[in-house]
Amino acid sequence: MLDNLPRKLKPLILLLGVLILVFVLVIILVKISFLAGFDLNLFLEPGDLSLDVKDREAVEVNFTLKTSNLYKCVAECSYEFEDLSRGKSIDSDTIMLKPKEELSRKYILESPEIGSGQRIYNFKVSCKNIKSLFCQTSGATVLKNSIITLNYDLTEEEQVIKPNVKIELESYLTKLRKADLNLNEIKGIKEKIYSDEITITKVEEDFSGLNLEINNLVYLWGIEHYTNLYESLNESYELRLETLDNELTEINKSLGEILILNNNIVDFLDEVLSYNSTLGKTLNESYFFVDELNLFIDEFNNDNFTNYSSLYDEMDLLKNKYLELNLSYIEEDYYVNITEPKKSKIDILNLTIESDIEIVLSDNPPICCIFGDCNPCCTDEICKDDPSNFPIIFLHGHAFNKKNSPESSLNSFSEIQSNLEEEGYINAGIVSPYLEYSKFKEGEWGLSGRPITVRATYYYEVLDNNGTYTLIPRKSDDITIYAKRLNDIVELVKYRTGKSKVNIVAHSMGGLVSREYIRLYGEDSVNNLVLIGTPNQGIIPKIYTFCRVLGEDKECDQMKEGSDFLDILNSFKLSNVSAYTISGRGCDMKWQDGDGIVTYKDSLLEDSKNFEVIGECSDLLGMDLHSDLLDPEKHPETYTYLKKILNE
Repeated sequence: MLDNLPRKLKPLILLLGVLILVFVLVIILVKISFLAGFDLNLFLEPGDLSLDVKDREAVEVNFTLKTSNLYKCVAECSYEFEDLSRGKSIDSDTIMLKPKEELSRKYILESPEIGSGQRIYNFKVSCKNIKSLFCQTSGATVLKNSIITLNYDLTEEEQVIKPNVKIELESYLTKLRKADLNLNEIKGIKEKIYSDEITITKVEEDFSGLNLEINNLVYLWGIEHYTNLYESLNESYELRLETLDNELTEINKSLGEILILNNNIVDFLDEVLSYNSTLGKTLNESYFFVDELNLFIDEFNNDNFTNYSSLYDEMDLLKNKYLELNLSYIEEDYYVNITEPKKSKIDILNLTIESDIEIVLSDNPPICCIFGDCNPCCTDEICKDDPSNFPIIFLHGHAFNKKNSPESSLNSFSEIQSNLEEEGYINAGIVSPYLEYSKFKEGEWGLSGRPITVRATYYYEVLDNNGTYTLIPRKSDDITIYAKRLNDIVELVKYRTGKSKVNIVAHSMGGLVSREYIRLYGEDSVNNLVLIGTPNQGIIPKIYTFCRVLGEDKECDQMKEGSDFLDILNSFKLSNVSAYTISGRGCDMKWQDGDGIVTYKDSLLEDSKNFEVIGECSDLLGMDLHSDLLDPEKHPETYTYLKKILNE
């Protein structure tokens, strides 16, 4: 065909053919690169941040987002800065990032003007590559976020003032409560006796004024205005409370004397009434006495007397006349008409005296707010040991391509982690295995009383260069080394949350790393172990061969069915950790059922509870169900099972 073309066109045609071939090869290589996992990676700084604020100062926080991308890919990125404590968005936008471009954002964080506690903020980013001719991306979304804990405290002056004003104010409340009880006792007695003899109007007014003023002081304590409270306290309260106490003591003393007179009068009337029939038998002699007695009882019943002393004198006269009566026996009973007394003896021990004045002030503990719900920070042992608050560590599986960055593996659980945030979990993003604990406040991630979720990788080694820590990617080590790195991660998460245990949710080889960690370091630090698509009994020969081509040899050798590593690992039995397996089924793996990478029977673990996810393998390699188990949209059953396990 070329022979028929003019000589001058032949080189051009050949050149064009070569260019087309090169172009096709480039497109194929680009496609292969993305299939092999060379896709978008995000790097967000800081990964997380712990801030301690005193004296109400403002803090500036800077976020920087960088992308690692192939060729001419452009990433569409949406970001949002949230105040998780109040459940509101502070800033959000969508931008396009070309290779080597970066996003920088700055925010000023201010602590509340009063009290102590914690605020939590979250800067989250969602990016995906825009597919084009030279960017044959899968379009998968990559998530990164940075959690910021702002721990604020009282000023130094407030910390000195607080315990002193508490002691003084509780002293006022104790004396005010005593006055309230005395006043209520006085009111209770006055309701039962002649009330005009002793007036308490002034003392009631004095009490009401003091009560109002001291309640205002209590209000200042409640809103933690310790400086204003300190300035409001003065000696006048102590003097006025003492004066009030003296006045009430005098009134109580006078009432006590009246109480004795009242009870003596009641005793006399009870005695006279017990001889009613006898008085009737001596009618001629007692007629005038009964008339005087009824007049006396009317005065007593209707409070028609000047005071109890004069009434008591009248009773004495009657008593003498009563004693002079000739109560001789007469055959027939005859009852006289004596007025019934309406008053009875008063026993102050039977009076119900109460006060609603609380004498113990709240300690005003630090307040932690999350999603708009504010409560005292979780610091007591009951809260700290609540299994529902144990943190969750998500652990990825074997890297598909040994040349990939560890960051690619970290994205595997991002969707599940985001979904759990909607269930009330705090998404703490990715935890780096730093050993420099001094940068973090112990227990700060657990103060909110909500469980934390983190993603972690065992593919980084921490190098200490004279106090400077550097993360070095190391993907060529064996599972035992990875288990030691997982131990560092578990200890760090326990330290930062203040919890004694963690829940581990692991995918694929990550499950073997988790089991090896428990074998080496014991079960004390693990509450639940959830293994998703984990080759607990190994991988079949076909998968082993494929693993050796793209993956690391040591990992593949240890995961092979019948390996020495698996024999040792499976000889160790879990006894104090609740273990669960979630297995994929529906892919034909040479007459065996599985998820395309792990056969169903090889995913099972003795003494664990198993859940099944039915699906299919639809990619060219027939392996995608294994990774799709972690996609809540494709297989929501995995997420449903996980929630069920965490809620048990």
